[in-house]
Amino acid sequence: MARIAQLVVGGHSAAWSSIGLTFRDGRCSLGDVHLVLDEAREPGLISWTLEGCVTEGDVDAIPTTHGTSEGRTEPDSSILDIVGVDHVVVFTNELERTSHALGRVTGEPLKRIREAGDGVRQGFHRLGSVIVEIVEQARIDRTFLWGFVLTVNNLDDVARHMGPDVLSPPRDAVQPGRRIAAFRSGVGLGTAVALITPEPARQ
Repeated sequence: MARIAQLVVGGHSAAWSSIGLTFRDGRCSLGDVHLVLDEAREPGLISWTLEGCVTEGDVDAIPTTHGTSEGRTEPDSSILDIVGVDHVVVFTNELERTSHALGRVTGEPLKRIREAGDGVRQGFHRLGSVIVEIVEQARIDRTFLWGFVLTVNNLDDVARHMGPDVLSPPRDAVQPGRRIAAFRSGVGLGTAVALITPEPARQ
């Protein structure tokens, strides 16, 4: 199965350190996905590295490299009790085109489409442990990596520690039984990052 091995971000390590992520030689473990920091680039989510694909190349103009990385390691965080990356969000102006491109490269099919309202549609692929959520909006003029969501065991503790000016108050997520909170843009990460509680245990 294809999986996301790395996510590459630009910006300064201080912004990421402020939310509890520690980089060692420019890398931070988020479980089986590594966050790679390129401080020479502007803040933002720049590219990803995919492993186990059926073919190589970019995904609908998303900068994409192919390779392998070490497997799951203990997450590098002094504050967040990270389980792993829950999902990565891609924005596009044409869901089917982007979904087809992702499927062609990874071999992983579109699982479902959700009509979110107001002309917004979402399509979902699974790459290893991570869901790729493709969000279609007509006003988008290019396909790009918008952000990612981390599963954490201590969402309420983190929210109390960081305060509402850093992390939005936790609220019910779209996924039943889960809660989510997003870091404010003023933190300076340059990309959307949110925290979500784990999936509830099945009865």
